[in-house]
Amino acid sequence: MAKLKTFTKGFTLIELVMIILLLAILAAVGIPGLIEMRIETKNNSTLGALGNLRAAILMAEIRIRKSENMTSEAAKFPTLQELKDNSFSESRGTLKGERIFEGEGIRNPWSIALYGEKDAMGFLDCGKEKGVLSSAEGSSQRGWCYSETTGEVWANSNQNGSAAIQKSENFY
Repeated sequence: MAKLKTFTKGFTLIELVMIILLLAILAAVGIPGLIEMRIETKNNSTLGALGNLRAAILMAEIRIRKSENMTSEAAKFPTLQELKDNSFSESRGTLKGERIFEGEGIRNPWSIALYGEKDAMGFLDCGKEKGVLSSAEGSSQRGWCYSETTGEVWANSNQNGSAAIQKSENFY
């Protein structure tokens, strides 16, 4: 009697289906975690950038007070135009032309992907209420909102959460 030859190389269909099923389950569990980690990273980057901006604005206020020999408690923050230009204007006397913050500017991490590097570091007057978003006419600038009267700065984007519950990057 002739013996039948059996092949033992390769995987059975059941084994392949089980591996594909296992990979699908791992992807379903892992991908939401990666997305959440990406959001957390952008939030932390935004908080760091805001800290740098706020420190630069505070230092600019101190430099203005010192150069103008101000003794009153009234705050004297840089103007919106000075922040846009990243240098003090002629009206600041001895500070004229000095930079407010180092480098080109500080970018809003939430705006970079949608609007590009240049528009992610622009400054806009969004009013006095923190959390309000603005867009300059004819521009997609969505970098930072700034209030000259209070010196407050916040992210001019709302891609992370809901403004209704004040749980987005523009409320940091």
